[in-house]
Amino acid sequence: MLRLSIFILSRVTVATADAVTLTLDRAPGYAVAAMDSGLLPKAPQAEEQLRTSYGTGQTPLTEVLQTQLRRLALSQRRVDALRDFHLARVRYDAAIGRSFSAGGGAGK
Repeated sequence: MLRLSIFILSRVTVATADAVTLTLDRAPGYAVAAMDSGLLPKAPQAEEQLRTSYGTGQTPLTEVLQTQLRRLALSQRRVDALRDFHLARVRYDAAIGRSFSAGGGAGK
């Protein structure tokens, strides 16, 4: 039963990560919020479950490593989405003539 639930969790994680990738193209800020509220907080728990399962001989090491790789890829997508969001914001502000202060906030 544990192995089946881990397999399902792993497949859901992959499907959700694919959906997040599609969302990144449309709205980077939304994608970051979706990752922060749903997927990223669950990743360490899934990894821990797999490590426990591996420790009892129910799961091969490759599944543990693939789950870690998926979490790292998702974290990288989050960083990329944040970069894209902030670059888009800066480009928009530049296009409308808004200047920037040295403190990081937009000026008048």
